Amino acid sequence: MLESLLGILLGIALADVLALWLGTGLWQLVVVLLVVFVVGRALSPNPAFAVAAAVPSALVMLLPPPEGGPFERSLDGLVGGVVALLVTALVPRDPPNRFVLSIRPSRALQTDTRPVRVRRSRRSDPPYRRARRRPSP
Repeated sequence: MLESLLGILLGIALADVLALWLGTGLWQLVVVLLVVFVVGRALSPNPAFAVAAAVPSALVMLLPPPEGGPFERSLDGLVGGVVALLVTALVPRDPPNRFVLSIRPSRALQTDTRPVRVRRSRRSDPPYRRARRRPSP
């Protein structure tokens, strides 16, 4: 989780810096993605780190710039990542199963176990079956 957070922050920060230097456009997006993938692979042998950095960098390049300045997205990413880490640390991943084990089926399900008989009407029969039942002239 921490590695993903660092990858996302790296992608946002690199895209912000390169967007200031290069501007925005299609070829700038390609350059930013290339730089982010190379830097991400150089910092971590895990390919997921580079992908985690590339996705937000592409969003930074494609979305219009924020009103608060070029590095406002980096600050937003940092705050969001810290909140995600805190929620992950505070919320248990495997809640106790004692409530699930105490649930019993209702009596209606336990007492009536006869099979249900389904009656088909002639209207639901396909036309070729109805044609077979008709006597030939």
